[in-house]
Amino acid sequence: MKTMYKEFLLFSCTIIFSLFISENILRYFYVIPSPIGNYYPLEIAKLGKAIHIDQMEFDIWYEYNSSGFRDKEIKVKKPVFQKRILFVGDSITEGFGVSDTKRYSNQILEHLGFGYEGINVAQLATNPPTYLDNIAKFGVALKPDLVVMGFFIGNDFMGANGSPLPQSIPVNKEIDSNDCFQVLQDKWFNLYFLAILGDFGDAENCLISRLDSQDKNFWELYFKKNIDKSFFANLHGLTVPAFDKIVSGFNADVMDEIYAGRVNSSMFHESVNLHAKKPSSDKSYYIEDDYLNTYDYIKKSREILYNHQIQFLVVIIPDMDQVNSKEFREASMKDFLISEIPSRFQELRSLRERLVHDLSVDDINFIDTTNALKNSPNLSFYIYDNHLNENGHTIVGEEVYPVIEKYFE
Repeated sequence: MKTMYKEFLLFSCTIIFSLFISENILRYFYVIPSPIGNYYPLEIAKLGKAIHIDQMEFDIWYEYNSSGFRDKEIKVKKPVFQKRILFVGDSITEGFGVSDTKRYSNQILEHLGFGYEGINVAQLATNPPTYLDNIAKFGVALKPDLVVMGFFIGNDFMGANGSPLPQSIPVNKEIDSNDCFQVLQDKWFNLYFLAILGDFGDAENCLISRLDSQDKNFWELYFKKNIDKSFFANLHGLTVPAFDKIVSGFNADVMDEIYAGRVNSSMFHESVNLHAKKPSSDKSYYIEDDYLNTYDYIKKSREILYNHQIQFLVVIIPDMDQVNSKEFREASMKDFLISEIPSRFQELRSLRERLVHDLSVDDINFIDTTNALKNSPNLSFYIYDNHLNENGHTIVGEEVYPVIEKYFE
């Protein structure tokens, strides 16, 4: 009898273990997309896929969850006895250039320890209008105790003059789920197998292979075009011969990396514009509405959150020229023959000072990480990619977590 009992116990444990292993294998290779936001810069994000980002300065994998964000799966129901922190922002907060465990949001949670849960819904190529949209569409419904907005002094001001604050912003208090998720959320494991085998009708179409082979590099997926010399020439409205003449003195090794899609080409674009004398050097890059509209979105985010008893914190992250200026300018001169950094970088310094002043006057909680990043003996940014490196994320995390800790004392 004891032998039969042991055999039954062993058999049961084997089945449970096999199901556990199978479940994790399926989770790795397949995802059931259930996007909850309105904006996804990369289509693969909306489909919960993964992408290998191979760049000159780093080599990482991006894995998106079924909601379309670079984080673990989102649990709509907040765990009992835990404080929930929602992180919104752009590619800096999303952690472009570092593994998800090394980005500042994860490091903050590691410092805080037990009793805190974080959800990162930052998205590359976004700015405060998208942050507010995500807060209103699903952020409030996740019932966070605190929302941390990573504000990058740079891209977050770009083009804001074309994004005035809407008069009405509806706020969703519950997360909407699509039909696929509703069908599969109960007893999903058995249904997963049935869907893979093609015996479950429409549910099969809910499954997306997470790790498809990608023929295109990251920037080709981002621009939705092949990256080559003609692409860059057309982007600047130049003929290929005119383009060749401008870049003839640029660092050939770096140019090869740019054409191969292994370098963030933003500084390269500015260099081409400067040498082509576009835009005019005496014209301000940012206009007044860029600042005013951006600041309106920050204030509206705070208003919506406070109306739902949710705390709000703005984390100011400066651009690279305000932190690693010497190295940035030396590389720009050596590789792109820029003797003088574009005026917009100087404009960003005054915009940061203005933002700090206005946040203080309006009593909006914030922390400016500029000095901490500048005082580091090591580089805080990737010189060519212009995003925070691991050291930069570590510094931001160490600056922010004590502030968050005080929120919940």
